[in-house]
Amino acid sequence: MDVAKLNQEILGVDLEYKNVYIDAENTRMIRAKLPDGYCDLVRTDVWNGRVNHPEEHDIVKYTAISWYREEFVGGVDLGRNYMHAKYKFFELVVNKKYILEMKHKKNENAR
Repeated sequence: MDVAKLNQEILGVDLEYKNVYIDAENTRMIRAKLPDGYCDLVRTDVWNGRVNHPEEHDIVKYTAISWYREEFVGGVDLGRNYMHAKYKFFELVVNKKYILEMKHKKNENAR
């Protein structure tokens, strides 16, 4: 059994492991399909370096982006370490009420 299937069985959530390029800087790595929408683990590459300046490093950030059906409801910064970000993402996904909570916060802020 591969790790993706094992994580899916442990979490009880339908997970899709597939790199989907959103644009030049953003890549969706994992999508969790939830009853009220879905949550994506997105990797963002911010290129700071120039070819002749190796001291300037690229920055990689991970974000959990939540969707209620087809409506964007919010995002959470998960840091710069992939393993840490992946486990924080799984914690958010296991809390299946997370997307609805984000939607309610968004609606309250819009008022």
